[in-house]
Amino acid sequence: MNRTEEFRTLCASYNEMSFPIEESLCRAKSRRRRRTAARAGGCALGVLLAFCITVNLLPGVTVVLAKVPVLRQFTSLFLLSPSLRDAVSSDYYTLLHTPFSAESGLTGTVDGVIADSLSVYVFFCTDTPVRCEQFAVTASNGTVSHSSLVDEDGTRFCMEIVFTEETDCSSVSLSLTLTEENGTAHDVSFSVPIEQQTILESRTIPIGKTVLIEGHSVLIETLTLTPTAAVLTAQSEDNAVTGLSFAVTCKDGTRFVQSSGIRSIRDGNTILSYANSPYFSASEPFELSVFGARVQTSVCVDLESGAVTPPTSSFAVESVEWKDDCAVIRATVPNGAVPTSYRDESGVLCPFFMEESSDPGDSAVFLFTQPHPGKVITFDIDQTVSIASPFVCSLVQ
Repeated sequence: MNRTEEFRTLCASYNEMSFPIEESLCRAKSRRRRRTAARAGGCALGVLLAFCITVNLLPGVTVVLAKVPVLRQFTSLFLLSPSLRDAVSSDYYTLLHTPFSAESGLTGTVDGVIADSLSVYVFFCTDTPVRCEQFAVTASNGTVSHSSLVDEDGTRFCMEIVFTEETDCSSVSLSLTLTEENGTAHDVSFSVPIEQQTILESRTIPIGKTVLIEGHSVLIETLTLTPTAAVLTAQSEDNAVTGLSFAVTCKDGTRFVQSSGIRSIRDGNTILSYANSPYFSASEPFELSVFGARVQTSVCVDLESGAVTPPTSSFAVESVEWKDDCAVIRATVPNGAVPTSYRDESGVLCPFFMEESSDPGDSAVFLFTQPHPGKVITFDIDQTVSIASPFVCSLVQ
């Protein structure tokens, strides 16, 4: 049976389901974890190949990594961006090896930190396999605009912390709820010092060019290079544009693009887009290429009729089904347009469970399950828009 037939069978069987909504949510979480494990397994050969290439072609990098406890095991290394690998190979890593513990008995170690004026990466591990259920991050100086676990494999973790603007943060504090496989939860808190004397100066290159992206006007202001990221700052009064897709190419042809971590932040009219950084390459002049954008549209869905307003090819509702006080929505989302959130009738942003049921690149079908938010909900949908003629300019600091 091919993937298409399997998917149709799955959809047909879904209509016959009668389990309670609580069990539905649990299964959705379980399937999501299994898909993550499957994707990780599918990447294993590529990770091992990359590791072998690095060991053989970049022995200097390997020597440095061997000195760093959390990175020498290489699992974390290749899930991180090339910017961080360059930072580590340039000795831009503060080794801490500071123990922490929870009142419940869980113990662990803060291995080290990579920090610059715009972001902090904290590496830590636990002595018992756990998964992170929730976390909170605060900074001694500076507003945290984004934080996420960019690596989590049971005992080793890497937390990414991004600031809204350049700051001289002296420490960050993490509070996490870590849960063992048997359900035992542990509340852990620890503070990570940041040595300001080790922070390298960022390099900002002015641009000041306005580009049109599918009718959306965007002023590209500056490109900032830090050890951990290249940050493109832009301004747009058009709220639809949420981020830019760009690359920085060095004189020797080395190309730095967006990593698997954070892509963009929008704060008012300011758009901050992130890519890997040529900070340690020092191969000017740089060439900046802006070749796409993330554009957000909003659609309203009538949960009684399934009607979508305004009609759009980016979001089509196939069916709406009620389970107790919850709505299960089956919707087709083509061309990589993915709902990021939805709002109820009062305008409150709500999370949702999203169950992908098709191969990447195909029209994706998702299931949205949430307590009854009212008769009409509004989905915010992000989609990637390519520029027919990319904006390209040569930059010299």
